Amino acid sequence: MKYYIPTSSLNFNNILSTESVSPKIFYGKRGFGYSRWFTIEENNIEHLSLLYDSPHMFERPKSDIEDHPMLIEIDIDEDFPKMTDGVFYTDRTIYLNPWQTKFIFFCENDKKITLSLSDSSLETKLVRLYQKRICVKQFKGMYPKIHFENSIPVGNTDSLIEEDYVLNKMKGLLYGYYIGANLSSTKEQVQKLDTLREILNIFSSVLSSLDKIPTNTQSYRLNELFDYLDSQQPIFADIEEVVGDKQVVGRIFSVFKRYGYVFTSIDRTKLIHGLQNDIEDNLSLTWVNSEIARTKALMMVP
Repeated sequence: MKYYIPTSSLNFNNILSTESVSPKIFYGKRGFGYSRWFTIEENNIEHLSLLYDSPHMFERPKSDIEDHPMLIEIDIDEDFPKMTDGVFYTDRTIYLNPWQTKFIFFCENDKKITLSLSDSSLETKLVRLYQKRICVKQFKGMYPKIHFENSIPVGNTDSLIEEDYVLNKMKGLLYGYYIGANLSSTKEQVQKLDTLREILNIFSSVLSSLDKIPTNTQSYRLNELFDYLDSQQPIFADIEEVVGDKQVVGRIFSVFKRYGYVFTSIDRTKLIHGLQNDIEDNLSLTWVNSEIARTKALMMVP
């Protein structure tokens, strides 16, 4: 069955960064992707996402930002709870793919503006996959304004977000696996690319937050990711060959760091602190994007 999700074009990059749509409350709590979600009157319930059974028009108020109406069409074999005639809801994340999803704009100019802004997006990596699924159409009628029913039960948000976090990590691993399988890349190259992409996701999430400071969960994960990159240094492999235990090598390097000996060009403290600066020409983002480009070039990934 086809469902339609009205939203703002301001969410386009957000949606494609994770190939999903979640209730608004998810974005401020999860530790990956964008932390902001722009609501519209036709879909403005914090704990739920609304889905309509037919396409209609809707408008966005004039503003100084490029806020345009965008309709998401999904073709999915799933029954959603009914709120009212023609309107359904979910308290979970809806996952998208290029075969069952369309992005519909109501005029060509709105489409062009949205795609042009995605060219400079920090996270949008999948626009080309959806290129043929982005179109311009007009429909009859306008969507109604929905009034929230407080009696609607919702699931445990933290538990649902944890599921999303695990699925996002699994998705990254699967992408890395298929890249490696198709291009005969080494396991180390695939793991490094996956690590750098996760760092980029967290950096982008931090930059889109109000204080631009990583949460405790994000800080812990960033340290894990940087530890992995450090372990790929040639000296690490040489010491491991002598010692024979990767964990012991990690402790040795911790001692080295305490006494000021550094064997990597990655200054994680400087990179994380650099997220406090403006997004435009941000040196932390420049570094991770450069590392991703270099790794992809070695793997011959487009």
